[in-house]
Amino acid sequence: MLPVGPIERNQIEQPVNPLSHDLSKSKLWRFLRLDFPGLEHSVEGQLLDRPENYVELWMSHTDRELALKIAGVIYRTYGWPNDRFIPEDPFDLLVPFRVFDGMGALAVLIAIEEALHLPQLPDAFWEECASRSLGDVVHLLAEQLTISAGSPP
Repeated sequence: MLPVGPIERNQIEQPVNPLSHDLSKSKLWRFLRLDFPGLEHSVEGQLLDRPENYVELWMSHTDRELALKIAGVIYRTYGWPNDRFIPEDPFDLLVPFRVFDGMGALAVLIAIEEALHLPQLPDAFWEECASRSLGDVVHLLAEQLTISAGSPP
């Protein structure tokens, strides 16, 4: 159940750091988006170490509601051990965009569009998301929802 009222970051007992991997800061990693050994294992371990009250880091109720929906889709579709994602998490670590990914990342992106009842978004939109945080992606998707709501069927 979501907490009610204003959320303070100091309610988290321990700091929750964004997901990271040694290669996530590499320009080569961002350019090629190749599968590097240990990436998924590293992210899985960090997710398992996250406190259950991570949701408090999503500041507004609107952000939190949309973020939890998106996180649920990523968790179920990509197969992470939980959906304890925070705004600062790099989107390309949650949805690894790899050249030889098969359908993994694409399946997640399609599932997000379907869960939010959005039309297929252009590849350029998702390419921009790959270099952003999950919080940024939530805001970008909220903008797309607003645009879609204003469009005739």
